[in-house]
Amino acid sequence: FAANHGMIGITMNYRLVPDAHFPSAGQDVAAVAQWIQENIKDLGGDPGKVFFAGQSAGGMVLGEYLYNASVQPKEGPAMAGAIFLSSSINIGVPAVASVYFGGADEQNWSKNSNKETLARYEGKLIPTLVIGAELDPAEIEWGTYTHIGILCEKRQGCPRYTQLPRQNHISEVLNLNTDDMTTATPVLEFVNDVLSDRIYPLGAK
Repeated sequence: FAANHGMIGITMNYRLVPDAHFPSAGQDVAAVAQWIQENIKDLGGDPGKVFFAGQSAGGMVLGEYLYNASVQPKEGPAMAGAIFLSSSINIGVPAVASVYFGGADEQNWSKNSNKETLARYEGKLIPTLVIGAELDPAEIEWGTYTHIGILCEKRQGCPRYTQLPRQNHISEVLNLNTDDMTTATPVLEFVNDVLSDRIYPLGAK
C-alpha cells in the first residue's frame, strides 16, 4: 500500500506479556523511531516526513510512546503525524493489563494506561488522525471517543476523526491496497494535508 502511493512502508512488532512490562511498548516504538531517523535517508526517505500508524492494540502501543515523554527523545516524538485505527485508549484485557502494568489492583495499574498518561502529558503533540469503524465493538468505539475528547481538551483543538462506514475491526485494514479506498482515502488525505501545512497540530484548522 505504501509503495503503491509513493511512500516507504516499514512494519514493526512489539514485546508481549509476560516478558513485557510497562513501559516496554513505548520503548519499542522509540527504538523503531530512532532507527528510522538514522536509516531512512539510505532508503530514499525523508526523516521529517515520517508517519506512524497503529491499529487496535498497535494503536495502544503507539499511544504509550506518544503520551509518555520519558520514552521520547528530548525534542519530542520523531514523526510528522500519527494515525490511530480502531484503537481504544482505555485499558484492554484486564488479565493482560494487570501483568503488563503490575499488580491485580486496577487502581494501581490504570495510572499508566494511555488514558491517564495522555491526561497528564505536557509534551509535544503532533498532527493526529483517529479512525473508527462503524462495526467496531462498542468498547473500542467508546475508547476512541475518549481519546478524541482528551486530545480536544488538552489543546483546545480536536484531532481529525473519521468513522468508516460498513467497515469492521478487521476489514478496515484488509481493504488497504485493494480497490476499496474506504480506509486509504482519509489516510492519504491526512498525510498530504500534514505535509502541505494544511492542518494544525491537532487538526483544529
